[in-house]
Amino acid sequence: MRRQAFGVRAGLCATALLVLGASRPTQDLSGKWTLRVSGSTGTAASSLSLSQVGAALTGDHVPPSGRVRPLRGQRRADSVYFSIPAPMNQPDSITYRGVVLHADSIAGSVHVGDRRLGTFTVVRNAGS
Repeated sequence: MRRQAFGVRAGLCATALLVLGASRPTQDLSGKWTLRVSGSTGTAASSLSLSQVGAALTGDHVPPSGRVRPLRGQRRADSVYFSIPAPMNQPDSITYRGVVLHADSIAGSVHVGDRRLGTFTVVRNAGS
């Protein structure tokens, strides 16, 4: 009887994992990345340095001007969100909302306030 009860409990646990979806391991996003933003005015490339601790993302954004700006964000499973303070004289932060496509690539949309400015891709630099 005890063995049968254990088998039933084990079966229920396995079913619960299948139904709820067992969490799969996620690749750490820490490292050096190249950010490409495409919008109505063209495409621009810049650099990102990311650090992931748990769900929190922190790091630096280095645009072509070379002026380093901090970034803060979150990762939830395959969804990524981060923002960078706006350049001088602009009230809203620049927000990036995307999806991790695989360990070395992220893609999504760029927003300032409620306005969607374009799309972005982020590719991990080799060796990072």
